[in-house]
Amino acid sequence: MKEVKYLVFVLIILTACAQQNDPFKPEEILQVETYYQTGGFARDLAISDNLLFVAADQAGFSIFNRENGQQLTNYYETFENARLIDYVARDSLLFIYDRYGEFAGIRIFDVANPTEPAEQMLLTGRNVDALKCSSNDAGNIDIITTADNKIKYGEYDGVFWYSYFTSFYNAVEGFDLDDNYFYVCGEQLGIYISEKASGNLVTIFDTPGSSLAVKKVDNFLFVANKQEGISIIDISQLEQPEEVFWQDTSGYAQNLDIYANFLAVASGGGGVYLFDISDVHNTEFLDRVDDSKIGYTYQVKFFDGALYAATKTGAYKLKINTKNLGVK
Repeated sequence: MKEVKYLVFVLIILTACAQQNDPFKPEEILQVETYYQTGGFARDLAISDNLLFVAADQAGFSIFNRENGQQLTNYYETFENARLIDYVARDSLLFIYDRYGEFAGIRIFDVANPTEPAEQMLLTGRNVDALKCSSNDAGNIDIITTADNKIKYGEYDGVFWYSYFTSFYNAVEGFDLDDNYFYVCGEQLGIYISEKASGNLVTIFDTPGSSLAVKKVDNFLFVANKQEGISIIDISQLEQPEEVFWQDTSGYAQNLDIYANFLAVASGGGGVYLFDISDVHNTEFLDRVDDSKIGYTYQVKFFDGALYAATKTGAYKLKINTKNLGVK
């Protein structure tokens, strides 16, 4: 009788210790294909048809041949902490946020010749947490950032950045947008939804943990909630959002991206997670590449069917092995 009680006790303990987010088929679907070695922590990524751009913290930024992993340049002169990076292909311009030092701000480089980047401009500013740049129909470049408690947006015409801003109640992090609205991560307060044109706040939706990154697809927001994993929020009724899925992850969920029916999550010390979101209400965990293999993970981005990750040990291209997918 004592043996039976002991067995039951052991089973209870093992069940309590097992985490739902632990990988059941480690690295059978996500497989490392290419490694891009950086001199510092790979903090952020931008990707083009042929090139991979990496913000590498105290090592400045690097440009790689995306296919074979060859480093074409490492530009570190006067950089203190390159944290964010984006690329506008039409103009061959690279935008890098340098967080500290004399040249803190968004630094703009002409990379038409990727082996010899030429610095064009410094847009001064500190405390930037997210950055998006894109070409517009007027021939200028839209720049959107979050900094402190504001989302700043405007146009860069090659000389000045004409910027506007909307303020929120607290510090903000990542964001996404569509034609009419900003979706902004307000850390402990959750997600702000505000009108782009007027700046009017539509609603605040509380999420688990601290919201750090958000991606809008159709009528859903996919949110990285730091210590509380990921959430999926139905915003078909914009003023009354509804959380339809939540999943914890190991480490801190801090960035995410979506491609087709895949959701990838950069989860810090938990590495990279991959989910199937073909049915968002029944999102399925597919695979995980642990940080012990690729390092503490800051960022993930899909491009051309592959997944790229920025980590403390460098950048990686992860192949999605669809042959091992047993999903819908």
